Amino acid sequence: MYDYAVRCDFVDAKCKMKCYGSTTVGERGQIVLPVEARKLFEIEPGDKLIVMGVNKGFQSVVLMKSEAVTKMFEHMLDVEKTIKEGGKSLEKMQKESLKGIDNVLKERGFIGRKKKAEKAKGKKAIRKK
Repeated sequence: MYDYAVRCDFVDAKCKMKCYGSTTVGERGQIVLPVEARKLFEIEPGDKLIVMGVNKGFQSVVLMKSEAVTKMFEHMLDVEKTIKEGGKSLEKMQKESLKGIDNVLKERGFIGRKKKAEKAKGKKAIRKK
């Protein structure tokens, strides 16, 4: 297994997309990764990268170090194990999560504002009739 601190770094909710430059695909399908990206992600000659892509809506290609993919799957297995050991179904955990999100939104006043806005919108619709 791997250590929890590493896992927390790996699954970072504050993840932001950044452009590191551009590259051109050569005749043999090869690309050169920008130096800033190589340094930041510690990509060295000989490292194995997994190539994934999305072809729905917008086309994109994603490169991941093979170790990162391994960590991702280990994390998913840990989550599955925790769910099974805790005796909770995924559906129950989702409901609890949504309840927690609702509580945070209520505390910050977002839910009250939404209801007021919906109420005002409903009154405008009645007036137009």
